Amino acid sequence: MVAGGRQSADQRLWSTLTDHLAAGSASALLALLDAPEGTRRVSELERLRRGVFRTSSKGMLDALERLSGLIGLGGQSLDVSMVPQRRVIALATYGLSSKAPTLRRIEPRRNRLAVLVGCGESVV
Repeated sequence: MVAGGRQSADQRLWSTLTDHLAAGSASALLALLDAPEGTRRVSELERLRRGVFRTSSKGMLDALERLSGLIGLGGQSLDVSMVPQRRVIALATYGLSSKAPTLRRIEPRRNRLAVLVGCGESVV
């Protein structure tokens, strides 16, 4: 009975985080898990997840570019106030500590998006 209650709560959480997500935002979040073609083999999520470590003008420009990319995903416009903050933090912790291939394997798609939304909330 407890497991059923937990599963039901998880389903509500994932639905709450993803039901109001625009199709364009969902596609942009899922695209973060793919590594771009070319010489770089690092996913966009991995690039955004890493902070900027240079204390120089180039480092500042990189940080502003990173912030612009995060804002462009539209995460700041999503209202997650109806979800307990500790649940969003738990999703973000899992998402930010996992590699992109691991996150790509999360099924169904709604659960994968919920983890990415949690990541976006913690980063932005």
